[in-house]
Amino acid sequence: MIDQDAIDEVFPFNPLKQVAFEIRYPFNLQVQRDLCVVQKKLKDTYPKFQKDEIELIEGSLAKLYTFWNVEGTRSIRIGEDRLIILFTKYETFELFQAEALQLTKEVCNLFEITHCQRVGLRYVNNIEVPREGLTYKITNFINPFFDIKRATQTGPMKFSLEVTMKKPGCLITLRTAFSGKPPDQPGAVYLLDLDAYVLSDCPLEDLRKTSAELHHQIQLEFLSHITAEYKKVMRGQS
Repeated sequence: MIDQDAIDEVFPFNPLKQVAFEIRYPFNLQVQRDLCVVQKKLKDTYPKFQKDEIELIEGSLAKLYTFWNVEGTRSIRIGEDRLIILFTKYETFELFQAEALQLTKEVCNLFEITHCQRVGLRYVNNIEVPREGLTYKITNFINPFFDIKRATQTGPMKFSLEVTMKKPGCLITLRTAFSGKPPDQPGAVYLLDLDAYVLSDCPLEDLRKTSAELHHQIQLEFLSHITAEYKKVMRGQS
């Protein structure tokens, strides 16, 4: 059972690689027309710019415009049907949420977007796994979804796994992956990618509540996936 003290704890040495907040909205051609206005608003804080094309589920292509800060640690990605706020440096959820929602409000006001069709919050973690001899001590840090000992009986282990789970008020797609390194390298990385989202109409004024609920479900899943030993590592005690 995960209690409130565990949920409230902030780990100074967490394995977070990136966090992203995303909304998707009805296809909006106004994005292309007024993108120059966004660029003027963002140029001081997000001066770098990049244009890409992404393939949608139905196979068509859509443009995605990305604005980066100078350090490359924060980006805003704007498309005809989506907005993504992505940080690679992160202090607390509350600080990230405040900035992400403010940017979302400004962009949506400009493009006259009033509601979302999908809201998502994603945390990507890279957990460094130590090795003793030829054996990676994954279960010292991780509670995986399958029997690690059985998987390693025949030699070196490499795996990837994707599971979508229904949680209270949302869905979570959890992706894990692991691949050992050559013997002359000390450790390897266990990927823990937590993507929580809702697939229903959401007014903009509900985004604060919805994002907080998504964060709570991600916290519970993350804490259930790591061991007490790894908590010591994240506290700097080991």
